[in-house]
Amino acid sequence: MSFNKYKLVAVDCDRTLLDRYGNICDINKRVIANLKAKGVDFIIATGRNDILAREYAEELGLDAPIIGCNGGTVTDYSGAGLIYVNAINDAAVARVIDYFEAEGLLFKMLTTDACYTNDREAMRLGLSQIVKEYTRVLKYELPYHFCESIKELRGIKNVLKVVFIDDDIEKRLKVQADLQGIDELNVHAAGFNCVDIIAKGSTKGEALKAYAEKKGIPREGIIAFGDGENDISMIEYAGLGVAMINGDEKLKKAADAVTEYDNTNGGVGRMLAVIFGEEI
Repeated sequence: MSFNKYKLVAVDCDRTLLDRYGNICDINKRVIANLKAKGVDFIIATGRNDILAREYAEELGLDAPIIGCNGGTVTDYSGAGLIYVNAINDAAVARVIDYFEAEGLLFKMLTTDACYTNDREAMRLGLSQIVKEYTRVLKYELPYHFCESIKELRGIKNVLKVVFIDDDIEKRLKVQADLQGIDELNVHAAGFNCVDIIAKGSTKGEALKAYAEKKGIPREGIIAFGDGENDISMIEYAGLGVAMINGDEKLKKAADAVTEYDNTNGGVGRMLAVIFGEEI
């Protein structure tokens, strides 16, 4: 692989950039810092609300905006603020709520600045409901609001993402299959226990493409790292799409390469060191 042509690296957060405890391991930090000093651009593309990735971007000293909610938002915390939003239209949100109400299921709804849920356990656990081993407490938090009734959830506007979380894979597959028939939505698995429901046209790949074009970087000059189905769009768009060895099998099939090491053992940094000829 030629290291000269790669000018931009897009990286997912959970189970990719972050280790099992929710931290960026030293290998990743060191390699990213070395490449940044040589002019390589880095951008975080996450399924999280971008607020919950801001601390990691600051830790790495990244100037690029954050792609949040699987491409539903792009936010520049260095000054411009929220520069792109693609919310789910109200009619589609209503259909999703109708579905969860009929099935008697609990869920979360994310806007640009808050999370609303009818799930008391989600309120108590926050991010650790999704990634159970995380011990890191983030500096920037997303406010959670408990809604006692479905009626309260129906009044929420500018919904970027609806999330169903359950450790039962059969339940997740059913929800995913049932909601994929709604034309206005993108529905896919995320992480190991989530189904993400976002607006049609909201993908990490589309957001990455828009950013790269603005920067004048061709897709051949981009590397993308991810672990889940929600990363497939950017893995396929990038000139070099890399799946984590601990990632989803569908993603691995779509990727050009798979890391030798997992997220906890610096899979991203070690792979970048090989690609760019860096010492670890």
